[in-house]
Amino acid sequence: MSDVPNKNTFASLYSGQPPWDIGRMQKPFIDVADQITGSILDAGCGTGDNALFLASRGHRVTGIDFLAEPISRAKQKAAERIAGITVSR
Repeated sequence: MSDVPNKNTFASLYSGQPPWDIGRMQKPFIDVADQITGSILDAGCGTGDNALFLASRGHRVTGIDFLAEPISRAKQKAAERIAGITVSR
């Protein structure tokens, strides 16, 4: 089971630009966004792109991640872009 990613694996990916952090929303996510209702928990939110997108559409969103670096980036993005989002570790 050594191929299972762990906290250190993800931490090393966040030292640069993680491959999943593409700087835009993916079309399948956009297509279902209007079907989402109520408050949202974005578990493993990373740098917060999905959480910020949903918050910009009027949702109350909480994003959580187990690493400090992506949460720091998500908080910075949230402060620059939009209110109504909580991110924490």
